[in-house]
Amino acid sequence: CTIYDPAPPGYACKCSFDEFWMCSGSITKCRNQHSAECNSPDTSIFSCLQGKGECGAYTDHTCECTYGSGGCTITKPAPGGTACRCDYLGGWTCAGTIVTCKNDDAEQCLTPSTSIGSCIQGGGACGAYSETCKCGVHKNGGCLINAAAPANTACKCLYHGFPYYDCSPEVTSCGVYFTETCHNPDTTVDSCLQGGGNCAGYKEHVDVY
Repeated sequence: CTIYDPAPPGYACKCSFDEFWMCSGSITKCRNQHSAECNSPDTSIFSCLQGKGECGAYTDHTCECTYGSGGCTITKPAPGGTACRCDYLGGWTCAGTIVTCKNDDAEQCLTPSTSIGSCIQGGGACGAYSETCKCGVHKNGGCLINAAAPANTACKCLYHGFPYYDCSPEVTSCGVYFTETCHNPDTTVDSCLQGGGNCAGYKEHVDVY
């Protein structure tokens, strides 16, 4: 859908894809009440994204993703202030869709690139990047980080019980972005908590973010 009649100032237009190749719009609250697109809505994709609806028909702003072993990577970044969501379509094919960022103030949102950090801002399939992290299992159970995540991302450790009793890693967005453990991740429990996964392998008593 695309917007052809913008919402009034202070609101957003939420586009919905209906049956028979038709779209409809409804006035809703802006995703970011302080954004320029909320104060002065127009017909651009940036105003469309404020409505958190279906904005896939815009052709003036696009991003692209390509398939690699394990998932997708961004080959053409999204425009500033947005993110590229990579989706695996099957048949060794990926597609990119411009979406809102997980963190509007993140560097990878303000100036998107083809990096894994920018891919994660889109929340899609980012498994083909060579940058990764590693998790191990403690002898008494639970996970801990063995190799840190890339800068401005977090490592999410997933525990697998019987019969594996192992931990697998996933690079994800930080729970709290403006912190040292997000900008420069390490193998500490604080960095583990940023990923929101299993951190029970650390000796310290931990609480999730």
